[in-house]
Amino acid sequence: MSLTPKKPIPEGAIRYNTDSNKMELWNGQKWMIVSTSSPNLGNSPIGARGLFCGGWRNTPSTARSNGIDFITISSTGNAVDFGDLTKRQSYMGTCSSKTRGIVVGGDNDNSPSGATNEIDFITISSTGNAQDFGDLPLAVKGHHGHSNETRGVFCQGSSPTPSFASKKDISVLTIASTGSAFDGGDLSRHGVQTFVFGNGIRGIYGGGYYATPDGSGPAYAGTTGEKHILVNIATHGEVILFGDFKGDSTSNGIIRSSALSNSTRGIRFSGYTSPYHLTFDRYEIASLGNAVDFGDVLYNREWPSCTSSPTRGVAAGGDSGNYATRQEIQYFEISSGGESLDFGDLTDRPSSAVPQGISNAHGGL
Repeated sequence: MSLTPKKPIPEGAIRYNTDSNKMELWNGQKWMIVSTSSPNLGNSPIGARGLFCGGWRNTPSTARSNGIDFITISSTGNAVDFGDLTKRQSYMGTCSSKTRGIVVGGDNDNSPSGATNEIDFITISSTGNAQDFGDLPLAVKGHHGHSNETRGVFCQGSSPTPSFASKKDISVLTIASTGSAFDGGDLSRHGVQTFVFGNGIRGIYGGGYYATPDGSGPAYAGTTGEKHILVNIATHGEVILFGDFKGDSTSNGIIRSSALSNSTRGIRFSGYTSPYHLTFDRYEIASLGNAVDFGDVLYNREWPSCTSSPTRGVAAGGDSGNYATRQEIQYFEISSGGESLDFGDLTDRPSSAVPQGISNAHGGL
């Protein structure tokens, strides 16, 4: 695929090279590999940083946290205290640029049985407290997000009552500004407890429950053979269904999972089937293809919190069953897979189930 094409190709055309598994750009004379590294890693003294925010504890299960931890993704060791969110909350959505992290929705001390529309932002290079950003167009929890350097897009989630009254809404915001997000339209179906990964062009949502419109219960869960939803960041429109979901043939598929990515590859990490799912799966983002088994997790978890650099994936916390929340952090190399390895532990400030991950070097940047 590296030969000069016989037919004229417009300068600036992009292709996916199946031999090298790289994105390539036609410069008018030859195909050039598109860089997959994050400029932040060379320009910032903090390197690739991961943050883990909020969550809930197992005693009692409704106790929420406002804690923020951080790690240097290229190292190993225990997380360090970063600061506080503006409120104690869990089931939030997150996205980030190289400089700023965004935390949206969820439930908090002001809405313990419902959902909120509030948005926080965090300056990743510093340590300190989050600040108010603005509001979502709706109150929602589990409103999962993905971003490039400028725009964050959030999809799916649930409204306060009934418990499976899920949302098809898409919310969009500009990361560098403050103010309210705007309504970006609707997806074709409802989703609860899904996962998301992507690159700077698209976010891919999969797994979870797809609830009945009246909220009476889950119509079905993500299973083998089910497609994923692909959402373009620039247009915030649903354009295609992405590949086949790699579920478990003896179960209802995977819920309460999490995901991460670099610019070319997405990883779906652990989650709940019956019992817990012990593997992680990989997707080649440009191929629109099926999930492939990638390795085994060191600690099986539902609701882990994932983040990444261009080379390494990290999963923190989660629940190992019956509200048994955990503080362990595990990592793996995105290029090779295999079994994840022990990284260290979260502090006891972010609660250890459903803390949400942020990075200044993820696949959208």
